[in-house]
Amino acid sequence: MTDSPEIDIYTLAPIRTTTREHVFPSFLGGALESKSLIDQDTNTSFGRGIEATLSEALGVFRGYFDARGQRNRNKPPRSPTLFTDSGRKVRIEQGVISGINKLKINDDGKGKLEIYGEASDAKELRKAIRKYAKRKGYNPEEILSKLEEHQARTEISERVTIPCELWDTPVYRAITKIACNFFAHRNKNLFLSPEFNPIRAYVLNGQGNNPEFISVAQIAPIQGHHLDHFVSLKHYDDGAVECGVVLFNNFSYIVRLGKCIEKRLFRGPTE
Repeated sequence: MTDSPEIDIYTLAPIRTTTREHVFPSFLGGALESKSLIDQDTNTSFGRGIEATLSEALGVFRGYFDARGQRNRNKPPRSPTLFTDSGRKVRIEQGVISGINKLKINDDGKGKLEIYGEASDAKELRKAIRKYAKRKGYNPEEILSKLEEHQARTEISERVTIPCELWDTPVYRAITKIACNFFAHRNKNLFLSPEFNPIRAYVLNGQGNNPEFISVAQIAPIQGHHLDHFVSLKHYDDGAVECGVVLFNNFSYIVRLGKCIEKRLFRGPTE
């Protein structure tokens, strides 16, 4: 097969408008990209469909792990709104649960300072007091020392229910797409061969059953290393091609791409 950079790897139609396609979605910080994988219309369809679903499903974990997108590394991800058992709104940002309803501090002008509201921990309370004192020209340490002199009413933190939809079909398809993108980035001509039409149709329009293509893997997190995400390919003697996808060094999947006797596979780095 001749080199065909003009062919969309999912629709198999000619690429009319080139676009940057990230192996890992850009909202997950994926830096590896190609302009010869898919058409802009295909990219837009994925972005509004299965990748939007994956982004929503991973929103809490992006906030917890402070996993920043490729387009804005300086901006922490914003986690979705969660609710405690009592209905209080909270978010998980940079590994910390914080209340959306901020602490309020009132000064009656006669030396009486009232602090009321809710804080997830003592650190959040001290931060709010220091911010208020700086704005008003007070000594924050003096206020904090007086606060510690008085008996403070504390309550056990409420339970927060975190919705997790990482095992729905659209999410599986988005994760499978990561594997397909990586395979095609390494050897596009080979991925365009008919042996990989079933996995192509599964990603594009959901044809087939989840267990046929993807399953959760029991892979222990890599200790002692900063690792956000990882993808790797393996070609077995019987021709089976599999891809391992790991998200946040915690969520692991095996993607069964198909079977191919071809031996000229997989040159280049993993992401």
